[in-house]
Amino acid sequence: MTGSTAFETRASCRADFLTCLDACTDNADARACLQVSILLEQTDNDDLKLAARYGHAVACAGGQRSGCTNRGGGIRNVRVDGDRLSQLSLDEKASCLFDPFTLPCKDGDAWGCAMLGQAYHQGERTAENTTRAATLYTQTCTMVAGPEVSSCAFATRRLDQIGQN
Repeated sequence: MTGSTAFETRASCRADFLTCLDACTDNADARACLQVSILLEQTDNDDLKLAARYGHAVACAGGQRSGCTNRGGGIRNVRVDGDRLSQLSLDEKASCLFDPFTLPCKDGDAWGCAMLGQAYHQGERTAENTTRAATLYTQTCTMVAGPEVSSCAFATRRLDQIGQN
């Protein structure tokens, strides 16, 4: 279930957070879950960040590709107490990381492409392939408004690491 159009943006969810939260928890509204999760992960509270992880999983299951990207990126890059997947070694969690980024990237999600590039860069559940990684990092930047956008900034730093920038 994709969800209602009432909570397509973070601003709409922030403006009526409790109703947005209810839409996520009571109705499994994938769009609301995505927005709630993004807001929760921006807090300094680890319990709320953990709740955001589950919300991203619900959003992903409901068809919100950014939820897949955010869940996978969180597993890989940001350890949160209580999130057992984020606490595994990179080798142990590699099976969780490739697929959650493939569909979002194909659907035009810039962060999905950046994270898929990182999977190729690091050889996560695929052979390490810096050429493919560089292509995906470059694609990330063509999908957004400019180099200051966070996904492009991330991709640019990774291109620098592999000497492709």
